[in-house]
Amino acid sequence: MFEKLIQRKYFMLVTNDYLSDFKQYFVGMSQITNRGVPIYIYVISDKSMVVLPRQVIATFLLHRLGEKEDIEDTIRLIELKQERLQALRSQYM
Repeated sequence: MFEKLIQRKYFMLVTNDYLSDFKQYFVGMSQITNRGVPIYIYVISDKSMVVLPRQVIATFLLHRLGEKEDIEDTIRLIELKQERLQALRSQYM
């Protein structure tokens, strides 16, 4: 399939595999999410651009239990802003 693609004037192929035999067409890598698998992009084109996801992350201090600490008697739910939730997801998932 790739042999047929490179005969065209323009093409773009996205795959989970790095194709070393076609490194002259390799233009970059991408990840759909911070935790996603890398995607390899191969192109013949007059123009190219990079489109990246933008994820706003806000760091904040949060007490984490140590190995020998017990959960207290009172457990509270707190509302997180989207930026803080994204930071926790990136760190723990």
